[in-house]
Amino acid sequence: GRELSGNSIVAANMDIVGTAHMAKSLAKQKCFTAIHKYNSDSDVLNLLNDPEVSPYVFYTIGMNKESLEQAERLSKLIDFNKLQVCFEVANGYMQSFIDTIATFSKKFPKCIIMAGNIISPELIPDYVQAGVDIIKVGIGNGAACTTSRVAGIGIPQYSLVDMFGWYKESFQNGENKFLLCSDGGCKTPGDVVKALAGNADFVMLGKMLAGADESATVKILNDNNTGICEYYGMSSRTAMLKHNENKPYRTAEGKVIEIPYTGPVSHTIDEILGGIRSACSYLNFSSVEELPLAEKRIIK
Repeated sequence: GRELSGNSIVAANMDIVGTAHMAKSLAKQKCFTAIHKYNSDSDVLNLLNDPEVSPYVFYTIGMNKESLEQAERLSKLIDFNKLQVCFEVANGYMQSFIDTIATFSKKFPKCIIMAGNIISPELIPDYVQAGVDIIKVGIGNGAACTTSRVAGIGIPQYSLVDMFGWYKESFQNGENKFLLCSDGGCKTPGDVVKALAGNADFVMLGKMLAGADESATVKILNDNNTGICEYYGMSSRTAMLKHNENKPYRTAEGKVIEIPYTGPVSHTIDEILGGIRSACSYLNFSSVEELPLAEKRIIK
């Protein structure tokens, strides 16, 4: 099958982070963007047809009617076998979700598929057999997520990555082989290092990139170019109202918080990549692929 080449960082498919502007900037640093599912057909096509950007874009497909219909339209205009997609849903345990992925995978067998989120390993065989290449893990650990508080659901992110990392290793040469994406819980470059040391292949970031110029957060800046940005979770009431998904039976599982403005996203990526390089230097490693060997030597 096809292989991805680039850095391990993925901008989250949140409407304020997974923007076209973000995708274009991150591609220059060989980092990935999971573009959010509310992008217009024309914006998506422009990104997916851009040879400089497309290799670093995951096109997000949700389980809502609009997103599935958009994917169907675009599949007639572009070859998904040359692309990466991210199937995204709050509850990755739904059988309908797995069935949708399986149908898509049969139609586009060379498309690289990321899917999630889940927090327990019993679904690994189902995901892999459905055609998932990258399993995305994490529930309740996002900076603006309140799922653990509201629903009592979630596992601390490092413990979760560590557990899935063990399964990834044990399945390395078998039919259940998969890659791993850690989604949520990173506040600093050191947290990204820890996720990679826990055997994650990709680390998805929201808050750490949301203060950047390329994000769609509301920014309140001072004369000296400092300020704050408004960051919210995709299950917050703010997001649900914005996208007409505020249903009587849905409880908000996200909140709005203020975060610092951080300038061009390239500055943040430089800090993260610098942190990874420093970790490898301290551990006398020549590449990021060796980080899982240091798991017991990294402060958690």
